[in-house]
Amino acid sequence: ATWESGMQHPTLAFGSYLVPDTFDCAPVRFMRPNVGGTASAAVGSTVGDAAGSTERYTVTDLPAHCTLSLFFSDWNRDGGVDLRVSNDRNYDREAREQLWRVRSGEPIREYTTDDGWRDLTIWGMGIASFDLTGDGKPEVYLTSQADNKLQTLDDDATGPSYRDIALARGATATRPYTGGDVLPSTAWHPEFDDVNNDGIIDLFVSKGNVEGQVDYAAFDPNNLLLGRADGTFVERGDAAGIANGARSRGAAVVDLNLDGLLDLVVVNRRVPVEIHRNVGNGTADEPRTLGHWVSLRVNQPAPNTQAVGAIVEVRTSNRIITREITVGGGHASGEAGWLHFGIGTSNTADVRVTYPGDEPRSWQTVEADAFYVVQSGSVPVRWQPNRN
Repeated sequence: ATWESGMQHPTLAFGSYLVPDTFDCAPVRFMRPNVGGTASAAVGSTVGDAAGSTERYTVTDLPAHCTLSLFFSDWNRDGGVDLRVSNDRNYDREAREQLWRVRSGEPIREYTTDDGWRDLTIWGMGIASFDLTGDGKPEVYLTSQADNKLQTLDDDATGPSYRDIALARGATATRPYTGGDVLPSTAWHPEFDDVNNDGIIDLFVSKGNVEGQVDYAAFDPNNLLLGRADGTFVERGDAAGIANGARSRGAAVVDLNLDGLLDLVVVNRRVPVEIHRNVGNGTADEPRTLGHWVSLRVNQPAPNTQAVGAIVEVRTSNRIITREITVGGGHASGEAGWLHFGIGTSNTADVRVTYPGDEPRSWQTVEADAFYVVQSGSVPVRWQPNRN
């Protein structure tokens, strides 16, 4: 989901994978709110607002290739939000990844090679995005079977021209790292977050065989790739205690008990959900965080109260960490609410928000190891959970 300028309701996209009772790839359903409810559907039908408003959605079926992940993002930080579509080639050998241009007042349009887009065919499962290089523009991680990608924009790109840097960054995660199985991995949900609060982003990837696929690893543990200062990743899933080999699908990296340490929730196929508590370098009885942190909840006036599309920056003495508030991506997963930032040894940090359609606001200083509500037009307000 995303919010286009001037609209009272979000723009939505839904992927359905297969047409029911067939092996044909289903289209992506793109739903755009109309002003006043007078427009008719370009393809499909108009869907009335459940609240009884006169505003309605125009529904357009976008040609896709068995979609498993959808992600709205301002990939080049030009203020526009486009729709990235990750497709599974299992039922369509010509399936390719897609990027659709979404601009207020214009028809949605697919980017092509004329725009600089490079065709990529994978078993697309999930999408994650984060600015790893510090240039303000996010890299994109795409999960697949045996060929996960970490894409970055070309240095001189004027359009969506991406190249793969997964091998150079140690983020391919193509085979199990423990357990003895040497067959290729099957990756599902990717998520960037700072699990050890050192100020360097980490990457979690859920793994698991589809269902008896003998050409792929049967024991395929989830990855926890810790980011290093040189920009590369190193595997620490085994040391973290998450390498149990269940066939995982969706997941969430989230601070469940509000102690500043990000925990892990993993949804598995045919076995119970896992909840892994992060105790840092301590114990379950005495958890100890590995570094300082701040957690932010960014709000603005209605209708887009959660500031979807905003760019949030946290500045310490040695780096600026940038996050985009998004809805979507991943695989069978999602997140909303608090944004967690590890800030290492810093005791304070500066926070700046660029709200959708606005200029960057001024920097505001916050204390480490605390939660803050950041409201448009106000200074950050410290928030404390009710422990009663």
